Amino acid sequence: TDRLPSRSILLDSARALAVVFMIQGHTLDVLLAPAYRQGTVFSSWLFLRGLTAPMFFILSGTSFTVASLRRWDSYAKYSPDISRRLRRYLFFVVLGYLMHWPVKAFRDFGRLDTAGWQGWLQVDVLQCVGLTLMFLQILIWLTKTPKRFAGYALGACIVVVLLTPVLWGIDWTAHLPLLLASLLNIQTGSLFPLFPWSAYLLFGSALGYVYAYVWSNPQSFSKW
Repeated sequence: TDRLPSRSILLDSARALAVVFMIQGHTLDVLLAPAYRQGTVFSSWLFLRGLTAPMFFILSGTSFTVASLRRWDSYAKYSPDISRRLRRYLFFVVLGYLMHWPVKAFRDFGRLDTAGWQGWLQVDVLQCVGLTLMFLQILIWLTKTPKRFAGYALGACIVVVLLTPVLWGIDWTAHLPLLLASLLNIQTGSLFPLFPWSAYLLFGSALGYVYAYVWSNPQSFSKW
């Protein structure tokens, strides 16, 4: 790992661009008058805004792999580093649900209707990112080598893409608790369910390996 790139201008620039897109997208969506929400300029802006979330998810996966490769031995076997990492990702998930806390006091849960429960348990960016990164860390532990990890991550990405149309056609609330059903499709109001959004992180994690060992340092590919 001593020949791995310590920083990536490409990653840093793309992150900054994603942040700019995100801020301006939310701002204009709130402030732009209806009269200006038409025409070529608005359509072009709307298209670019649609790239923000995929860009963010792909970069999250790429950054995960690049960071993992720097300390692969610690992450490929059970260690305090893994525990700290999983706790951090679990915090993302919990924070995501706390941001949609539906009541002012615990006693009000008894009066919460179906829409209220769905609003609380909807899957947003933090839950999707946190759960997918937890899966990727477990995948590192299971696969042991970076090359095998990248292959399985790409395979998981393909599986998610192929399963998404099937899972989106099922009313999972009839088969699973709402907490789990909300992870699978948008029928309960989730904005970023695991299917298909986790595929972007999985693809980004495989892309991180390509950047580190194939693009930046092709001579080390056979080693890994």
